[in-house]
Amino acid sequence: MTPNSQENPMLEKTKTKSRFTLLSIFAIALVPMVLASYMYFNHVLVPSARTNHGTLILPPLDFNELNLSDINGRIITTDDLEGKWAMLIVSSGSCLETCQANLYKARQVNIALHKESHRVERYYVDAGIEKASGLKEADRLKYPQLKLVSADRFQLKAYLDKNLDANAALKENYIFITDPVGNVMMYYSPEQSGKDLLEDLQRLLKVSKIG
Repeated sequence: MTPNSQENPMLEKTKTKSRFTLLSIFAIALVPMVLASYMYFNHVLVPSARTNHGTLILPPLDFNELNLSDINGRIITTDDLEGKWAMLIVSSGSCLETCQANLYKARQVNIALHKESHRVERYYVDAGIEKASGLKEADRLKYPQLKLVSADRFQLKAYLDKNLDANAALKENYIFITDPVGNVMMYYSPEQSGKDLLEDLQRLLKVSKIG
């Protein structure tokens, strides 16, 4: 028996063992990530105790599919977020008492973020019959950093209905949270406090590596 014939089985055994070790390391790293993603997006085996105050949207909505447009009619996309988080205050056309309260709440939350406030933008989403007509000039002056966008009411309602009660969202002027890559992932109804919204945003900004 030649030396080569003795060494080859040993060499093959070593290579096989190395491959198995690499695959094991890869599986150990990958499996928890895949499982966590599955649990999050399918709401499976998620503990009843939660740390968020807002209601998670599972799966998240796509910001681009909201088909928002600015006052000039230009379509607003994820690129316009410029890598920032966003609060979207939706309105069915007239910004009355609840809408006014949510505009104020969103602004106060933005201010309370202090040095992190630049990471969050605020949008007023007008889903009225006459686009961008629901916010009075006085309100625009009161909230100069508020970005005004509009949406087709029926198209927006049909899209929101996929994941939540669209009628309630429009009537009660829900505040939606959008992450920097365009996932509309959480919402707040009017009875939830500014503190709830602030605590969730602080937590998201703390753990986020983007935005």
